Amino acid sequence: MPKVKILTKKSKEMLEQGMVVSPLYDIVFKSVLQAPRCRDYLIELIYIITHISKEEMKRNLRIENSEHLISHTKEKRKVSDMIVSIENNIINLEMNQEYYEGLLKKNEDYLFKLASESIHVGESYSSQKKVIQINFDHFWKYDHRTIVNFRMRDDTGHYQETPGEPIVESYHVNLAKIENKYYNKEEMTREEKLLLLLGMNQLESIEEISKGDYVMEEVKKKLVDLTEDANFIGLYDKEEADRRELYDRTRYAEKQGREKGLEEGLKEGRKEGHESGLKEGQKSEQLKIA
Repeated sequence: MPKVKILTKKSKEMLEQGMVVSPLYDIVFKSVLQAPRCRDYLIELIYIITHISKEEMKRNLRIENSEHLISHTKEKRKVSDMIVSIENNIINLEMNQEYYEGLLKKNEDYLFKLASESIHVGESYSSQKKVIQINFDHFWKYDHRTIVNFRMRDDTGHYQETPGEPIVESYHVNLAKIENKYYNKEEMTREEKLLLLLGMNQLESIEEISKGDYVMEEVKKKLVDLTEDANFIGLYDKEEADRRELYDRTRYAEKQGREKGLEEGLKEGRKEGHESGLKEGQKSEQLKIA
């Protein structure tokens, strides 16, 4: 069966099962947030987290190239999920589907890479744009808060290194917490429902969440459109396979690291035990002689 027929069949089966492509995947996340029909949704998300004026965003928000400049030959290629600019702000939006070793370091690298790119040759640092990174985390990493804001402060947490607004800051949004609230049938605010959509792929739930809300209904329509597109399903499948491969490699590396650490620990323990035994034996012999 030709590939396009296979993908068309899969698309049809997903919809028949009441499922759509998930925004937890980068390709879906980007496609939804970059869609003109979902522009108000993007603005709402940024506003919930940063409180930048909606009117300012409607006038000045621009989607930027998400591929970062390469500074030297040994630097790895870096591509953010989505970058937007709003007047004096540059915002990097990242979807983190699952936690793995090195994820937070990767996100930090992207944040500071973007900060270094935000000032051009000949400009003063006083004209540098503020760089914000928004991480949508589909896992529970920090405390009970839905949104955790990180800024550069002193060790007491009272003083910022630079006066006024920080030049660099990041947010972590706990999508897992919001999902728990939904599945436990707790009352939810509109802001929580807007964020909840980023983790949903069950059409019935999406319809329940978005009913009567124009902004969220446009997101639902976009997700259905993407699911009906056989070519898009092919890209979606590829990302799913790539993610699975990365997950397997990461878990294997972590397992190898743990096993190596355990082996080194056992060797060190045996060595210490052997040396301790020798010392005790020597003491015993000395006592006998005495």
